[in-house]
Amino acid sequence: MAQEEETRDLDLPVEKLDREDGEGEEDASDESYSDSEAAYDSDGQDIGDGLLIYDCPPSQDTEHMWQWHFPQEFIPDGCVDYDDHYSGSGKWMLFYPVSEIDEKWEMANDLFDTGELRGVEGMKVSTAKVNPKSSDNATAVLIMYCGPWTDELLMRKIGRNLALKTKYESKTGCMMYKTDDQTRGGTRATGQAVNHVYQMQVPRPVEGTASSAMPELLPSKDTRDFWQWHFPACSPSGCAEEYDFSKSGRWMMFYSLAEIDEKWQVMKGLLDSNELDGVRGLKVSTASSLPVNRRGNRSAVIMVYCGPWDDEDLVLRVGTNLVQKTSYTNESGTLRYKTDIVGNGRTSSGQFIPRYKQVLPVSRPSMGANYSQSVVAELPPSKDMRSYWQWHPKYQDRRFTNYDSSLKGKWMLFYPSSDIDGMWQLIKDLFDAGELHGVSGAKVSTAKSCGGHPGKNSGVIMVYCGPCDDAELMLKIGENIALKTTYEDRSGIMRYKVDTPRDGRRLTDHSSPSYWVQVPKPQAMWTSTWDTAEHPPSRDTAEHPPSRNMAEHLPSRDTAECRPSRNTLECPPSKDKINYWQWHRKPVDGIEYDPSTSGKWMLFYPTSEIDDRWHLVKSLFDAGELHGIGELNVSTAKGNAGHRDSGVINVYCGPYDDGELMMRIGKNLARKMQYKNRKGVMLYKTEGQQMKQGRAMGQEWDHLYEISLPWRY
Repeated sequence: MAQEEETRDLDLPVEKLDREDGEGEEDASDESYSDSEAAYDSDGQDIGDGLLIYDCPPSQDTEHMWQWHFPQEFIPDGCVDYDDHYSGSGKWMLFYPVSEIDEKWEMANDLFDTGELRGVEGMKVSTAKVNPKSSDNATAVLIMYCGPWTDELLMRKIGRNLALKTKYESKTGCMMYKTDDQTRGGTRATGQAVNHVYQMQVPRPVEGTASSAMPELLPSKDTRDFWQWHFPACSPSGCAEEYDFSKSGRWMMFYSLAEIDEKWQVMKGLLDSNELDGVRGLKVSTASSLPVNRRGNRSAVIMVYCGPWDDEDLVLRVGTNLVQKTSYTNESGTLRYKTDIVGNGRTSSGQFIPRYKQVLPVSRPSMGANYSQSVVAELPPSKDMRSYWQWHPKYQDRRFTNYDSSLKGKWMLFYPSSDIDGMWQLIKDLFDAGELHGVSGAKVSTAKSCGGHPGKNSGVIMVYCGPCDDAELMLKIGENIALKTTYEDRSGIMRYKVDTPRDGRRLTDHSSPSYWVQVPKPQAMWTSTWDTAEHPPSRDTAEHPPSRNMAEHLPSRDTAECRPSRNTLECPPSKDKINYWQWHRKPVDGIEYDPSTSGKWMLFYPTSEIDDRWHLVKSLFDAGELHGIGELNVSTAKGNAGHRDSGVINVYCGPYDDGELMMRIGKNLARKMQYKNRKGVMLYKTEGQQMKQGRAMGQEWDHLYEISLPWRY
């Protein structure tokens, strides 16, 4: 543990690759050697019992396949206990001509014995004995073991220190890291195409092979690597003596392809002349990264590393200096700082850190500038095929400098495609006028996001605000949004959704809070009108029960003239091929219902019965006979594309941790519905279990409660 902590002051990122190695590179990501042989010499001598003394240097050793150098407690791969103690191990691989290997091996032994190769657990070197798995017998390799390979930051720091101490140079300009599992999978010589997980940029030899004189390719022409790196003239270890790489991050500067080569040279010149104070290094995307650009455009990015990200003054100072030195402009009007956080946004201690920690306002490119994307950004959402989303941030007034995006969520407003452009302009105007109090920004889906969904005839505007844990504030913001935009929805609800981590749940392992406010349904769905100006929407959550007085202003469910008309807008579930689900909720209910802690009782029916059962459960719900129920939904013909013979009605209630209440609600539901099925049980599932995708995705236990039914089919 102490040794691991000691390595935390090393520096320099290593890039993980997701592609096969390029053709024409040095046959060297471990290409020439397989180190998966058992850790015994050719005579069967166990070399794990102690440090062996070899009779001859590696270049003359034809008896052993490898020569080893490791402390007595280290167990190299192939030994019996290796999988138990070093199952996550891997190795950095240093390739040398055979004529240099003896000198390099002796140097590595000295560095290892004096403790200068921090994090390296053991070493071995290839010998003169012919290796049948090698594709190049003119090259020898030093293998430096370290792990666990899953700790990418630690492996980067160990590799950087290793390259510095050994002064390693390679004609390919990179040093490779490979896991032991990849070793056991074979080498290039045996047909294994991808045989490393990390690579690190190292200097090329000034003299020697013909490739050493090869000029560095421009980023727009470089198809060998995803990234090109550039570091200060001083040694990275000296520059980063107090730099904690676990808290690093980078400012991201986006440029068009026509500009990137020139801008990269400018950035390198500024760094070399010490004009970028606080910057630890640079990297630029290359032509290799363009085909897999997630944004779908042909832009490139320069990443400017600095940190730690929790030193906000330093980060902002570096960013401000960048903008001044480079006169940076961006169509979004912002320069963003992104943290180097792995593991779904968590630090090693489990703390959640937002990906974008800082944002600086910058000038936008003028319409007359030679900037190919400036005109595209002005397209209306319904015509924009360039990006999936259009954003409208506002950072000029600095109201949201201390905004914690880890607690961010959004109110979602759905509109038909024919209305989305006008409503997006309205949202932007309201935002710029300061009428959307508490809102930090907004985004809208574009024609590109709907392109893969031919049946999708609507778009969504997401209005961001936070912190999501402040229920009262979020509801006030939501009510104001609904009032200012006069938002209407067929469900009668406008929902707030939390930006949770990728696993779908917050770090506390509890369901994320979600809220809703009531909004009018479109006038076509009611035989009477609803004046939103006189009767603003209500809020309804567990923390804030609905106001009893609001019931006076809402349409009565007991009068025929205020019920939803049975027209084409509400077709039977078995015939509905537009929506995946049909919902049914009460505008006002005295029951305290919190959707963030809810689950659902699931009632499965044959498709031939689903319409009648849906009508029955809605009637019972409206009549108040399903006590404790918050809302209902039913699968439709569209949602059941893979299960045409059955459908499901979900009956929502909560909190799910109140087992006695949930069972009482379930028994009443089963009795009122006279529910029966082949298995004789009715199941209750939480939202957390739902997100694990059920038994079809390998989840063995996919329900929380069950009720035995007196009826069976």
